[in-house]
This record gives sequence, structure tokens and C-alpha cells, in this order.
Amino acid sequence: MQYNNGFDIKGFEEYMNESFSLDEFSQSMVDNLANFAVENQNHSKDQLADFLSDVIPEVEFKEIAGFCEDAILTESYGQEQKREFQEEHPDKFPELFQAQPEME
Repeated sequence: MQYNNGFDIKGFEEYMNESFSLDEFSQSMVDNLANFAVENQNHSKDQLADFLSDVIPEVEFKEIAGFCEDAILTESYGQEQKREFQEEHPDKFPELFQAQPEME
């Protein structure tokens, strides 16, 4: 994941395109909204994910939180939603779900 002010814009855009088969216009709109959110809607915890879930009604908070660093999410809600989403989509976050070597 490559974070920009706590948000993996590229990962989120890839997820959106795979989930919704976005056309070029929609891809551009998601990119613009994500960049705007990172720069202008990221002053308090959960704010970025709340903003994007409000302006993109097809996307749930947890789908956005999945691409946020813990530092921009509240422990009690945002981080919980992030973990839930990542557990539901281990293929999107392979670095989190790599098999651990067995201890002898």
C-alpha cells in the first residue's frame, strides 16, 4: 500500500474500478474526489472515510476505511471497520494475510 496523507488512493481506485467497472469519466471523478478528500477532508479521525462514503453513496464507510492508515481512523469505530473489510477481502491485502511459518 502506498499512503498519501494516510490514504491509499491508488488501492482505493483499483478497488472501485474492479467492483463497479468504472468508465473513464467515473474513474476520473473518483480520483478527483479521493484527492480532494486527502487534502481537504482529513483533519479529524474518520473524516476522510465519512466524507467519501457520503459523496459516493454506493460505497460503505468500511470499504474506504480499508484503505486508510490507522492514524486517521478512530480506534472504536474506524479501525474496527477497516479490519472487518480487510478480513472480508484478503485478496486485496495479501501482505496482511500471508501464511506465517510454523514454530517448532
